[in-house]
Amino acid sequence: MRNSHVRSVRVALAVFLAKLRLALSNRILAVLFHLDNKRVVSHIISQVRKALMKEFVPYHLNLQHINRQTAIEEHQTAIATILHTNKPNQLCVVADGTYIFIQKSSNNQLQRKSYSMHKHRNLVKPMILTTTDGYILCALGPFFSDYKNNDASILKHSLYKNEQDIINWLHKDNVLIVDRGFRDVIPTIKHFGYEAVMPSSLNRREQLSTEEANYTRLITKVRWIIESVNGQIKQWKYFSQTIQNSSLRFISNYLDITCALINAFRPRPVSDIHAGSELAYRMLEKFNEQTNIQVRLSQIAKERSDWKKYDAQMCLFPELSQDDVRSLCCGSYQVKQAISYIQEHLTPSPLYDDEFEFIVQLSSYNDDLVRARFSSRYSNNKNYIAVIQYDNKNTEQPINGWYCTCTSGRRDVGCCVHVAALLWHLGVRRAEIELNTHPLSASEIYSEIIDSVQFSDVEATDDEETSSDDEV
Repeated sequence: MRNSHVRSVRVALAVFLAKLRLALSNRILAVLFHLDNKRVVSHIISQVRKALMKEFVPYHLNLQHINRQTAIEEHQTAIATILHTNKPNQLCVVADGTYIFIQKSSNNQLQRKSYSMHKHRNLVKPMILTTTDGYILCALGPFFSDYKNNDASILKHSLYKNEQDIINWLHKDNVLIVDRGFRDVIPTIKHFGYEAVMPSSLNRREQLSTEEANYTRLITKVRWIIESVNGQIKQWKYFSQTIQNSSLRFISNYLDITCALINAFRPRPVSDIHAGSELAYRMLEKFNEQTNIQVRLSQIAKERSDWKKYDAQMCLFPELSQDDVRSLCCGSYQVKQAISYIQEHLTPSPLYDDEFEFIVQLSSYNDDLVRARFSSRYSNNKNYIAVIQYDNKNTEQPINGWYCTCTSGRRDVGCCVHVAALLWHLGVRRAEIELNTHPLSASEIYSEIIDSVQFSDVEATDDEETSSDDEV
């Protein structure tokens, strides 16, 4: 690109970036940058798009811009290498689809193909492939979103069509880390000589087994990176809003440019790829360790007559540090979510006004156990019981084990969020109640929204029915 009498190259790039980052209309961009009209803005955006696709994107995105060995040495985390590889020079790639919402279409074929029965909206689906530190390898698509274009079929299409020469770029025994939506493409992945790593499925059961839950935790410890990358893409407001159908033919270019900009200028979600080796080895050791404590705790947790309710301050629970809880959780995600569960579990104190209690249940026959009942995050009808076994005499490892009745409650490689909430409140906070009174906190916002009271319908009495019949 060159400077012109209408705009400089710097202004043209600023117009294009403002379009993607802020999702401003061409009319507003014309006003902000003192351009004649929106047609001039549209022409500038087109020029910058073509220039970036030619001079910038090939150096920062797509499989041809980086060789496989560089991806392993510079962008593969030690945690992924330890948990999911068993041979030297095995590359781990994380794959997942994301959504870009579009307008409804008056064209019936486009309307059917772009309508997602899962999201109940019109959208298109790009497929993002990243390394385990969050470096974007490529963005495939976008694809339609009807029933034929699920994540599994999209990846199968990409493999058989050899999109971006992916078959030659990936080597035999490379590891593809995917979620449960890719279960139908697992045979195809193995057919091409790659290894597939996918979380376990419930298959109409209430809980995963201990081995399945532990295996799933090893996967989620690495797979979270793709969700972080998708979040980075959606921070560009152009992709978080509904896109006009007139721009559909440029979505692929816009997405490639955005991913290239993220690769070139944004810090990686994982800043140090060599960190976490000790944690990974500990998780792997725990995964291979055989223990019967889960069976015992699962039986005790379901007993009803053996438990009595107390305020949490009555429980003589061992003191834990924040690092202790993060170590038991094998990460910080459960700790972040635990705060909300703790706040919801608080109940008004019957003894003191304006004070709250955290109710736990203590066993009459097992003084080393404590449990609490937490409401589900997604359903009012579900409750989960988290139980912890502890030893006050053991100062080095005071927590012996845990169990929860939730889907992943049997795992002992890390713990679920319900167990984490109990560990955090009893061990770190020492059962002290801390309420968030910030005006922008969720609890304060919740109090500003009205929840309608459910009233029963008024039923007519026999006298009213008789009088109405007489009038007729």
